[in-house]
Amino acid sequence: MGKTYLAVALIQHFAAQSHVIALKISPHKHDRLGNVLTISETAGFSLYQELDVHEKNSGRFLKAGAKASFFLETEDGFLQEAIEVFLKKCNPGNLPVVCESGGLGAIIKPGVLIFITDPGTILSDYKESVRKLADIVLPARQFSSLSVADNIQLVGNRWIKR
Repeated sequence: MGKTYLAVALIQHFAAQSHVIALKISPHKHDRLGNVLTISETAGFSLYQELDVHEKNSGRFLKAGAKASFFLETEDGFLQEAIEVFLKKCNPGNLPVVCESGGLGAIIKPGVLIFITDPGTILSDYKESVRKLADIVLPARQFSSLSVADNIQLVGNRWIKR
């Protein structure tokens, strides 16, 4: 779809002007995590800080220039609680966050919500409701990350659509 590609490009673009934190949210468990620091593990979610650069998403975010990169494995029913733990434990300084997630937009409205969709695909009611909230809707694999970055501004620690 291009979510990781865009997240990496946005981190590269904005890390030059500010510290940026990266967060990857996944609804399923991963067998191999690599070199991570466990921040929190509960029955509903696990939150890790990525410690090394590698070719998986959270490692690519570090390589792109993120000050820190986190990986959150959570079921939808625990997403709200997991985000609260992330914000408290991983971002107490309220730094700007670039987050790659398929469902976060349903529970919080980020400064700029970007929705990537495959043209012609019929969306579920849930995804359609998130798409309607989006500030920017992009066709999968058919967009310029530079154009997207040019339409976003970082003011202090807040993302704003131009």
